[in-house]
Amino acid sequence: MDTFEVRVVGTGGNGIILTGLILANATLNNDNLFVAQTQEYSPDSRGGYCKSEIQFSKKEILFPKVTSPNLLATLSDTILTQDSSGLTSDSLIITDDSIDLKFIAQHLTFKKILQFPFFSFTRANFHSLLYTNMVFLGVLSHYVPWVSEQSILLSIKDQMKNKYLESNVAAFNAGTTLEPSCIWEDKTLHQIAEMRC
Repeated sequence: MDTFEVRVVGTGGNGIILTGLILANATLNNDNLFVAQTQEYSPDSRGGYCKSEIQFSKKEILFPKVTSPNLLATLSDTILTQDSSGLTSDSLIITDDSIDLKFIAQHLTFKKILQFPFFSFTRANFHSLLYTNMVFLGVLSHYVPWVSEQSILLSIKDQMKNKYLESNVAAFNAGTTLEPSCIWEDKTLHQIAEMRC
């Protein structure tokens, strides 16, 4: 595999753009890897649509947009048409375990769906949902090849030089240990549409 494409989706306030920037910047010290990061968001600062796409490649990137995502990770249950664009039966989908999979099962092709308790875990352990994207990033670090946890940590420290850095690092580290609460594999679309985590 020469290329790995990631699409991260959420709403304004989830830290989706920052998550994409941190993942992309984590590759800057890797001379053997090319990266492109793009973003899209609505004018609403809170609650509006938000997407970040990152393309990692061992060869020169000629087109920066993600066309066939290997990984779709979402903190929102608002999956729009453009989010499913290019997904294949080999695509991995990661969501929060509060998301109803009925819509996803009816509209997306997937290899496996992993659901994690991103929001409930963050609320319970950090008493604020502000750190959800760092927990999210910690989980994603296991599913994005060629980018080490250490590189992501360095990128976090570079992007977040403020009084919240320590808490953000702690949330990222906690995310690296988080296990999925639900794993959906080898299920029919109908079965998933009928089931909840």
